Amino acid sequence: MKNLSMGLLAGLTLLAASCEKKPGSSGGGGVGSTAPAAKSSSHILARKDELGAVGKARIANIEKVMSNAALKFEGGGQRMEGTFSRREFRTEITEVLDKTKARLTLARIESEGSMVLNGTSQPTPENPDPLREVPVILELKDGTWTATFETGAPTPAQQQALEKVAAEFGGEGYTLYGDTPRKPGDRWEVDASKLGEFGGLESLAGTFRVEFIEVKEFKGTPCAVLEMKIDISGLATRERSIKPMSMKLKGNAVVHRSLEDLVDLEQLLEGEATIEGEPAPGMSMWTKGPMKVTSQASVQPR
Repeated sequence: MKNLSMGLLAGLTLLAASCEKKPGSSGGGGVGSTAPAAKSSSHILARKDELGAVGKARIANIEKVMSNAALKFEGGGQRMEGTFSRREFRTEITEVLDKTKARLTLARIESEGSMVLNGTSQPTPENPDPLREVPVILELKDGTWTATFETGAPTPAQQQALEKVAAEFGGEGYTLYGDTPRKPGDRWEVDASKLGEFGGLESLAGTFRVEFIEVKEFKGTPCAVLEMKIDISGLATRERSIKPMSMKLKGNAVVHRSLEDLVDLEQLLEGEATIEGEPAPGMSMWTKGPMKVTSQASVQPR
């Protein structure tokens, strides 16, 4: 569930960016049919470091929404309370160039938000993605994924973003699903700390509880339908110089995973996210509210 994770809580760090600038502020794809012949069979859901068929591309449209989250700031002798909402939509294209090489492009990103403090609307500054519309080459070298620009040299902000992309790429599906053959009715638990990084979070703790519900035809291909209960926490930071913020996510997800391409074609998550910490010296922040993440993907020749 790369795209479900990828960015699950990253949008919340925009709050930290807003806080730093206001220390003195006042005031889917449809339902498919069950595949009877495959219903009781065992299936491989992931393979280590496998990207999929060479020459194919996965196009994912991801929407993340946080609505009317409770928000509190304290700093400079002031206490402010209010609400925060944000919606982000992005399109990611992953092209498989070789068995251990892919091109990733953030082709589109849209965002909008609102924030009210002490009854007064506040601006919500944009946080442009440094990798937008810049093709990134991901390659497995000596057992580790690397991320570099296809052409040109990155800025310091882009280099940091590249390191995060490399750290989160490739292994997540394998860690969540494993290469053990599984069948409908199987249940298993994954220790979040084994993921390394997830959705921009580090120092992970908590669990993913996964259940294989059934096999269904979805978007014209047999898919494993998986349900997950997620209860995780971790640390996130926008820059190395900023003290990490603590984040928690608790919710439920449903995933349709292609048994042919071993990628998630649909991911739906609803839960509650909490973030707190010190976005700037002498300032504390806390926010908590509902989060919904939807990802629709397709696999096609590139």
